[in-house]
Amino acid sequence: MNIKKRKGYCIFNFEQTELTRPDIEELGTNIERCRKNTKIALNFENIEHVDESFFGFIKSADFSLLSPKSSLLALFSLRKTFNLAPIYLNAGDFLKNKRQIIKRDFRVV
Repeated sequence: MNIKKRKGYCIFNFEQTELTRPDIEELGTNIERCRKNTKIALNFENIEHVDESFFGFIKSADFSLLSPKSSLLALFSLRKTFNLAPIYLNAGDFLKNKRQIIKRDFRVV
């Protein structure tokens, strides 16, 4: 996990393709360290799979998601966890608070 920390925001970038339970626990600790007056985002550009514990984690956390893959978007839709975290296409949109993915009604065919 790579953390890009600047004044006013903190972006967590993942090099791995799977987010496991230990990764989520470490992420929770790091988010608590960054929380003071900062916007927090998780860059899901490389993430293809998430552990079951992520769905409990997303309910209690205050962060945004960046660049999730369509398979994860469909999974979030099935799990009804879509509206818990704002989703942006990229870091630039997150920082400017523009182009948030709002209508997220995906269907698995």
